[in-house]
Amino acid sequence: MGLALVAFVWTSEIEGASVQDQQKQLITFRTASHSGYLRIVMEGPEDFITKGELTRKGSDIIVCFPNESFTVEKNKLPLAYHHKKDTVLFNGVATGIVKSFTLSNPGRFVIDVYNEKESNNNSEATLTKIKKTVKDKKIQRIKLRSASHSGYLRIVMEGPEDFIVKGKLTRTGSDIAVHFPGEVFTVEKNKLHLSYQQKNDTLLFNSDSGGAVESFTLAKPGRFVIDVFHEKGTNDDYSAKKIIPDIKPLIPTRVIQEEDRSLSQEKPEKVTSSRHTGSDSFIPKEFKKYWDLVKAGNGYTVLRELPALLPKEQEKRSIYYYIYGEACAAIGDQYEAIENLRLAYINAQNPELKEQALLRRSEIYLEYGLVYESKSNYRIFIDEFPASASIQKAYLGLAKSLAEIGEFRQAIQYFTKAGNEGPTLFSKANALQKLGKIKEARGVYAAAMKDDNAYIQGSDETYYLIGENMRMSGDLKEARKHFNNTPIGLYKYYAYLSLGLIDMEEGKAKEAIKNFELANLALDRKLKVLSLFNLSLAYSQAGKLDKAVKSLEEIRTNHLNSSLYKTTLLELSRLYRAQGKIDDSISLLRELVYGKQPPREAFAELEKILIDVSGKTGNKDTEGLDFVTLWNDLGKWLLDGTREEFLVRMAEKLKEEDSHFVYLSSWLAEHGKGDTRTNAALDLAEYYIGLGDTETAQDYVNMVKILKGPDAATERIQAAIDYESGHFTSAVNRMKRLEQFRKDDIALLGNIMNEIFFQQSEGLEDAVALYQQRLDNGTWNADAYVVLADVLHATNRKKNARTYYEIAYKLEPKNEWVIYRLGSGAEKSDALNMLGRIEKGDSIVSRAAKTKIMGMNLVSRMEEVF
Repeated sequence: MGLALVAFVWTSEIEGASVQDQQKQLITFRTASHSGYLRIVMEGPEDFITKGELTRKGSDIIVCFPNESFTVEKNKLPLAYHHKKDTVLFNGVATGIVKSFTLSNPGRFVIDVYNEKESNNNSEATLTKIKKTVKDKKIQRIKLRSASHSGYLRIVMEGPEDFIVKGKLTRTGSDIAVHFPGEVFTVEKNKLHLSYQQKNDTLLFNSDSGGAVESFTLAKPGRFVIDVFHEKGTNDDYSAKKIIPDIKPLIPTRVIQEEDRSLSQEKPEKVTSSRHTGSDSFIPKEFKKYWDLVKAGNGYTVLRELPALLPKEQEKRSIYYYIYGEACAAIGDQYEAIENLRLAYINAQNPELKEQALLRRSEIYLEYGLVYESKSNYRIFIDEFPASASIQKAYLGLAKSLAEIGEFRQAIQYFTKAGNEGPTLFSKANALQKLGKIKEARGVYAAAMKDDNAYIQGSDETYYLIGENMRMSGDLKEARKHFNNTPIGLYKYYAYLSLGLIDMEEGKAKEAIKNFELANLALDRKLKVLSLFNLSLAYSQAGKLDKAVKSLEEIRTNHLNSSLYKTTLLELSRLYRAQGKIDDSISLLRELVYGKQPPREAFAELEKILIDVSGKTGNKDTEGLDFVTLWNDLGKWLLDGTREEFLVRMAEKLKEEDSHFVYLSSWLAEHGKGDTRTNAALDLAEYYIGLGDTETAQDYVNMVKILKGPDAATERIQAAIDYESGHFTSAVNRMKRLEQFRKDDIALLGNIMNEIFFQQSEGLEDAVALYQQRLDNGTWNADAYVVLADVLHATNRKKNARTYYEIAYKLEPKNEWVIYRLGSGAEKSDALNMLGRIEKGDSIVSRAAKTKIMGMNLVSRMEEVF
């Protein structure tokens, strides 16, 4: 790129002793690299900051706050500095001119260190301080901006009109001074094309042009405008003009009071490639002079003289508006330019004039960043003049407008129609890159470089995006080299971000952290959010979860409107969950799911938390979170057909919680798919059987039969319904049709068999036979055998009963009821032995065994007596 790069060294800050008997002030340091200079800002209490005094020794800069005690907030800076007592020393940073000034609200001591060498190496930077000397005056805020045009530089100071009109301009040599007598103000500065200082109520600008200087004021909003021409003027002293009233829509007039005749010597305005390149055959002779002045950039003369020629005829008036609008554009008054070109378009009868007025209006909208308006006007132009010789310009303008508002797909279509010139191809490639079409962008970049390989030297954004294309194409080595050579400016910070991403991909978390921290020094809010978010990922990769959380919390606190805000909350909730802070994690997820368009990942996180908490002993996690309470709070957000497996799992966990279980299972029975739906219906049927509500249970069984027809599952449930309804024979018959018996099947059949016995109903033998058959063909627990043995014993089939008691005894030797039954039917010695094992207990069976033993002993004594 041919631009010099500034290398910075990371060092730790060194703090010296402090004055013990004074209260320490806290000041914050930050830096920002701009094209051509480095800015250092020291922020603190205003009454402290104004005491700062700057001196320079060689390449060192010294800032002293006499007899003040202060501490420095420990932020990392890309330069070395030392703090001792009341002084801060910046080591080896001054390579050129050094300028300083102070700002209010908040108090800031600002140092600008320029890259160029000073013309006099022994001179020191002049210390300029803005002090709030008039405390009873309101502090005015003015905005300062500049624009470089062909032939001149424009400086604009914007602020309240009653303040702006007080401005007085003087010039001495290369210095321009604007004085606002007795006023107190602060400056909000954008990037300027020249250096300046504020001293009390005066702004001093340093200009090396040596040309003429013109100034005037504008209203709505109030603006003090200075044009500094490159050519040598005839008079070095100029005064500001009176305020210029707004131009009325129908009769445009502009009052410019000439205080110096040299102001009529207009200098050329910067003419873009699209200006005044069409035919001007529609310009009549009486306006030809003014049209030639406009083409030469002499807008001021046109604005002074043209209003006297305002015609009455509609067609000529449209030409008047057209020329007047172009004159306004020449001096940078885009609003009046747009309005007059609109009037020209509306009144024009000549198709060529109508076409040119609409095209120029579209171009001015785009030039001044009014992209939605430019998009609309370019579309109208393309619709109305599809055969225009300027149609490719319209395609290009529309494409740029669409790209500016993020409609990259449509932008690419119109870039393609706009032609294959280098700048057009670069813009198209940038749109492809931003759209994520990496391979296509790479090809277009290559074609653009063949046509115009010097273009990227003037477009920092394109230079950066080419590096991003390398990175995303996997060419990390070349991308790293490219980013390291990025010129100083906004995209240098973006380059730091991309370097950090390369480090992350290569597993170099420590290096990534350093690059993300450098990117975070940028003032651009979007870039700060990106750097903070990626910094948190790098800290996580390095195992520094606390720092990762801190980085994300900064986004959460200071950047609520960021497009990454929801993603930040999601990642922060994951980190809190990883740290075991479940309450904090849930709080963030609640914020997401209660908001508009909650991300699906938030629900996935809720799933993980609920699954984790449900798996804890007693359904409580380490923070005491109760699963059921948590489900009651968050479950409604998770009722979604895409997470059936999870919901089925939750339903199983909620079976003991009546209302939650019924609500979730009912939802699954209504909204589920396939087996999920039918299984939920069967679960509900079983639930209602347990409540004795056979009617509702039957409804769910019928639903399943309609959905998938009768099967073993419905037969089991139907058998249970028949049993609860007293239809025992039907229940037994349904059980016969089951090919495989499960544990709950044998239990149900046992209940049916017992109920038939106790109610002396028909079908007992059928039930006993089926039960015995299923029992003999499977392996069961002791209770299953005891059920049959008891029925056989009660129906005087004691020998058969004993067989099943003995099987139960082998499975469960300590079963008191089995021991009692076997002991009761055994020979005397065996009986006493078995019953003696259980007689000492306190259960009913133990007492029965004790009674049995006493009876047997009584019989023995009677036999001995008799």
